[in-house]
Amino acid sequence: MKKFFMVLISIVLILGISLGTAYAVKPDLVKTWFGIEDTQTEEPTDDTEKPDDGNLGDVEIPLPGGDDGEIEVPIDPGEQEIVYTTNVADYEINGDTITAYNGTDKNIKIPTSYSIAGTKIVELSFDLQHDLINYLMDNHDSITYPITIKDNTNQEYEFYSEFEVIEDMDMVYPVSMSTEKMLYEDGDDYQITKIDMDILSNSLVEYVIVPDGITEVDASFRRCDTLKEVQIPATVTEIGMQTFLDCENLVAIKVDEDSENYLSEDGVLFNKDKTILECFPAGKGGSYTIPNTVTEIETLAFYYCERLENVYFENGINLDTIPSQCFSNCTSLKSIEIPASVKTLASSSFYGCASLETVNFVEGSLLESFGTGVFDRCGTLKSINLYLLKNLKSIGSNVFQNCSSLESFIIPASVTSIGYSSFNSSSIKSITFNSTTPPGEIGVISPFSSSIENIYVPAEAVESYKSTWTQYADIIKAIPEVSIGDEETGDIVEL
Repeated sequence: MKKFFMVLISIVLILGISLGTAYAVKPDLVKTWFGIEDTQTEEPTDDTEKPDDGNLGDVEIPLPGGDDGEIEVPIDPGEQEIVYTTNVADYEINGDTITAYNGTDKNIKIPTSYSIAGTKIVELSFDLQHDLINYLMDNHDSITYPITIKDNTNQEYEFYSEFEVIEDMDMVYPVSMSTEKMLYEDGDDYQITKIDMDILSNSLVEYVIVPDGITEVDASFRRCDTLKEVQIPATVTEIGMQTFLDCENLVAIKVDEDSENYLSEDGVLFNKDKTILECFPAGKGGSYTIPNTVTEIETLAFYYCERLENVYFENGINLDTIPSQCFSNCTSLKSIEIPASVKTLASSSFYGCASLETVNFVEGSLLESFGTGVFDRCGTLKSINLYLLKNLKSIGSNVFQNCSSLESFIIPASVTSIGYSSFNSSSIKSITFNSTTPPGEIGVISPFSSSIENIYVPAEAVESYKSTWTQYADIIKAIPEVSIGDEETGDIVEL
């Protein structure tokens, strides 16, 4: 019975649609006459998928794309062109500087100008202090410090000089002997050239165009964890080192190729001649090779790049310093080989690299000093070949603190200074010093943890070390004969 009913409905529907077509009646209306519900509430367009009309017997359903049968493939949303918005009302502006963005758009093009209505240009100068005071008292009855004053015709003026308020007299008092007043002309555009700090820190912005006319960005996009891409124009002459700090999803910094100051390569920001690596976007991952044109890496350049796993240096690089906090908190970084040209590892340069297992120094290394806390909190660090560093002079404080996977060290004879808590990790059981002279007096705060078991020194220097490092006298011993000189492994072997 059910089958019969469905066939009957199909015949009636075909007949109804045919009659409706013959008398120019809409098929939807015919369906209504026969009490058939139409669940499609909106007519589909040619480039959207047709809904299933159910079992309608022999009713012919036209294919999308027209008579030629060619189906139009919808555009992948990921390939659609990004639409950027510019709404001056979404920004707070102070003079020539944008100080905040309060909008809700995800893709923005920052404005370069704005208008102030209802004023005209007036220039007044006063050579004497009392002339300005008299002018204000004679012509203005309302003052709002420090931006504007309002005269008795309700006209607002903006002052470009410094004033202080005399509260009791309800007036402004000039700091200098002369001043000048400049007023905006109705309808004119006034230039924006700078972007202040943290303007996107509370936003959901993902893509930003910095337009022509902007000359300075300094920490401008800091702490915007939704930001993915920034486009920098040729007019920008200054980008502060914290501009993209804590932008954890940033994958590309793009610079106009006409810029005389900066360039980008694969989303990484350099100065124009590619001698300074300015910023590596924190959202980029995998491996990266620093080109051999680079002679300087900016402080914080790789800070908190949590997806970065390996860093390599191109052959022939002439880099002098790994700067402070350069690779700090790169929590996925597994290994690194320091170029021979590097003389300084500055403070906290690898602080908190929780996955770092191996640090190698190229043979012939010129390294002279470790700054404070260079490898502090590198809990997985198992291997570091200090014994190759024939030029090393100074090991700063807390350098290997909390390195809970390291067990022993060989300290080159060249080292003359060791800071407090340098080797303060409970896993470090033995340290060998190749110098016959103790490297500086050890004060109240020890460079070693309380769990250290052996301090090995040259046999002829044992008594000298004991008299200098009295608190360790019981564990200071002569270097075992077989241990010294093994420069391939650096292992300590006691017979």
